[in-house]
Amino acid sequence: MAKISINLASPASLSKAIAKVSKMASTATTLSNKIVHETTEKLLTLILANGAGIGSGEMLSSIHTNYVMGANGCEIGQILGADYIIYIEYGTGVVGKGTNPNAPADWDYASGEHVFTTSDGKIGWYYYNEDIDRVVFTEGMRARPFMRPAFEQVLVGLPETVRVRFEEWTHTT
Repeated sequence: MAKISINLASPASLSKAIAKVSKMASTATTLSNKIVHETTEKLLTLILANGAGIGSGEMLSSIHTNYVMGANGCEIGQILGADYIIYIEYGTGVVGKGTNPNAPADWDYASGEHVFTTSDGKIGWYYYNEDIDRVVFTEGMRARPFMRPAFEQVLVGLPETVRVRFEEWTHTT
């Protein structure tokens, strides 16, 4: 890592020190963005691998990365996808209740204006199934978590990624 020496009696020395600090800050932001990109892309790869065989090809093809600039000048990585992915992750209806221990405590499995109890006591709703071209009744579906396991896998390797990138940074500043 670069050493910064300042001669307090020299304005030129102070300007030079400020320039070095600015360069270090810039390379630190670059390092942070590199870690964000690397981690986000690794996460996307794991999500897609974990999601193989779950849902439709349409669901998997909807999952992608997006990067936005944070207030501090560093990028924020996002994983985006179809709005129904959350129902696959946590499950729905009475069938899904309790099938994902990581579901939020307030996750509502069987509510809404379309949910009702049939005369034989089943709780669920009707929907149109395009695959069989008819309306069917469902009590929901079991959770099929694929996103959280990917996040947990990435978190395990994150300290090493940060260590390696920080070491690179210290050798370049």
